[in-house]
Amino acid sequence: MPGIRLDSLLLHLDGAHDAAWNMAADQAWLECAPQPVLRVYAWDRPSLSLGYAQNVERLAPQMPAGWARVRRWSGGGVVLHGPGEFTYALSLPAGHPLALMDAAQSYRLVHESLARALNAAGCGDFRLAQAEDLVEGAFCFEAPALHDVLGADGRKVSGAAQRRGPLGLLHQGSIQQVTVPPLFWRQWAEALAAEVHDVGLPPPRWQRRTRQLQRHRYALPQWLQEREDELRGLTPAHEAELVFVYGTLRRGQCNHHWMGHSPCWGEASTEPAFAVHELGGYPGMVRAARGGAAVQGELYLVDAATLQGLDELEDVAGGEYARVELPMAAPWQGCGVQGYLYLREVGNCPRLV
Repeated sequence: MPGIRLDSLLLHLDGAHDAAWNMAADQAWLECAPQPVLRVYAWDRPSLSLGYAQNVERLAPQMPAGWARVRRWSGGGVVLHGPGEFTYALSLPAGHPLALMDAAQSYRLVHESLARALNAAGCGDFRLAQAEDLVEGAFCFEAPALHDVLGADGRKVSGAAQRRGPLGLLHQGSIQQVTVPPLFWRQWAEALAAEVHDVGLPPPRWQRRTRQLQRHRYALPQWLQEREDELRGLTPAHEAELVFVYGTLRRGQCNHHWMGHSPCWGEASTEPAFAVHELGGYPGMVRAARGGAAVQGELYLVDAATLQGLDELEDVAGGEYARVELPMAAPWQGCGVQGYLYLREVGNCPRLV
């Protein structure tokens, strides 16, 4: 992709599943994976997916009878998932350059890469839709949007919808009226990323979260009708916090077990605004009045229950630490990352950073 190159990518060549599972699986990858994931999958029966904001009752007369129905987490129009259709989802964690772009730019870049891959695979001659190609409509493949993929005859062959938020970017796409060769998805993955790693057996966390989302969101009639679910109290990862740790909570340190099953999203650094002092067996980070430094550490996605335990460990209620939003260095700036600042006097404590 011009100006964008993923360092690494997980390629999940999944099988055919029911509609609720497919939507749950895409959301679960966005919540659980600390790196980009390309999931490719099929549907176990003719199905249609509605955009997050669409009115199912208003559209019902136009929908094919007997098809399974599901509401997506992403926007866009109705997509019919029938024979000969290929579905994929590209998820990118918060802080990734593509996730930080505006929607139109990220949409264009993904589809430019997809169109080039289709052309290179000999599937036809494809281009992106421009202003003169646009059509209004509730059904995705009857209404080309800006930067959708079109064939030489102007027919729309690929469209997508996005979900953007604190966790990053979920881009759910479909290819229709095109036959892609068996190796196409790997070839596209290798064009997207410098390193491609196959997902064999997905991690247990992803499987648990997919089952939870399937049962308590996507399979529910009230989710299809009114976007209501039963996730309250189940600490969904999209309500979790990104937390920066720099001391004994890091991997290999004595308090790391307090992180539970929180996925590590990689190494991170603050802006140069802090100092770290030795407090007698553990470090404490404070705001530096002058001579501030960038503090190196690790970033985790922490659910509500684990976060409560961390607050107790750091004695937030007793005033030893405060959990605050931290100014982070790229690529994590503006992502609402939280961390623990030491609140007590450090005048006689050796400075480490």
